[in-house]
Amino acid sequence: MAYREVRMMDIDQVIRRWLAGEKIRAIARLTGLDRNTVRRIVRLAEEVGIRAGTPWPDEGKLLAVRQRMGRPGAVVVTRDQSARTVGTRGTGGLL
Repeated sequence: MAYREVRMMDIDQVIRRWLAGEKIRAIARLTGLDRNTVRRIVRLAEEVGIRAGTPWPDEGKLLAVRQRMGRPGAVVVTRDQSARTVGTRGTGGLL
């Protein structure tokens, strides 16, 4: 499947549903996103300190998740100014 950019509204909806206790499969079905994309958003949310069953997070944490969901191969600069590559995998022998 081709790369499809995830909109900010989709990210917020996934987080809202996850915080409400919905399962990943149900969130994927209702939002039209792939289960792996939903898992990735949830994993990134947990990495920035958002936990299931908690109230809606502050805007700073949501912004961090949105930035980390950038394009595959994009470079993200973290607080300690160390750059890391987001979402890259092997090229499978293609260059």
